[in-house]
Amino acid sequence: MTGLTSGFNITNNISLNDNYHDVAGFTKDEVNWLTNETLSDSQLDKEAIIKEFELLYDGYRFSPFSTTKLFNSSMALYYLFHCASLGRPPSDFLDPNILSDYKKMQSIAFIDLGKTKDASLEQREKAKAERMQAIMSISSNQKQTVVLTQVFELFSMSKDNFISLLFYLGYLTIHSVKGKKTVLAMPNAVIKDIFLDYFNDMAPSMGMDVRKAEKALM
Repeated sequence: MTGLTSGFNITNNISLNDNYHDVAGFTKDEVNWLTNETLSDSQLDKEAIIKEFELLYDGYRFSPFSTTKLFNSSMALYYLFHCASLGRPPSDFLDPNILSDYKKMQSIAFIDLGKTKDASLEQREKAKAERMQAIMSISSNQKQTVVLTQVFELFSMSKDNFISLLFYLGYLTIHSVKGKKTVLAMPNAVIKDIFLDYFNDMAPSMGMDVRKAEKALM
């Protein structure tokens, strides 16, 4: 994504290409096969595990033209590793290695519009507040309608750019398409918990009352 990381811009962006959609996670058939193969000698209820997978890790759709939803492969493998090695599911459904990556959201939410730009302090604070409002809206399970950003600029992190970036990082997924706009939503229960946790962490920094905010999200 030129501008956000480096000037490397001679590759093809296949993020939204439906030909590559299924390589971004596990399909339902793959999860069924993997669970049965991994736990072939286990007494654990495999059907119950797959149903829990659907609640926790399913729901990703990365192409507006794909009808297939995908499971988060890293989290599914983390869960199955615990079942196979310990004979029980993990006590925490979120892989700690994944969680460390998700902490990027807090940093991204507070990206400054740029001291090298002509944006005033008031404009920069307004932009941060808009991102916080976006997180609050997403946390309350509201869908977000945006024109997906294709190229990011570090010092132009508008609300739509921020929401688009959450999609590319796996926090949001495609729900539907309206013309040139894409409707995004949270894919599963684990991601909802992440949003709620980070909202609680960030609210005091934005001068928001956490108790009132939590009540609004109920």
